[in-house]
Amino acid sequence: MRAFVFTDKALSKHAGRFVWLAIDGEKAVNAEFRRRYKIPAYPTYYVLDPATRKVLVRWIGGASVAQLDRLFEEQSAAYARRAQGPGERTAADAPL
Repeated sequence: MRAFVFTDKALSKHAGRFVWLAIDGEKAVNAEFRRRYKIPAYPTYYVLDPATRKVLVRWIGGASVAQLDRLFEEQSAAYARRAQGPGERTAADAPL
């Protein structure tokens, strides 16, 4: 994922909307992260709410560039709707 998917130019448009962070779950320094987010398997990817640190999406396993692009697009739109306040829910909001 790190070598081929995350480096793909198609995902660069999301760089200003998402922070890319890799956590080595086997290092003791990351124990608090493991406790807070209950990593079920490796790799696991999260979209976190920056204000509350709540998990908005948890993706377990690898993903293609197209899958991640779609996930980021959907979550950006869902986050913008939530920031505007209560309203009509869409399919992208259902897992949240």
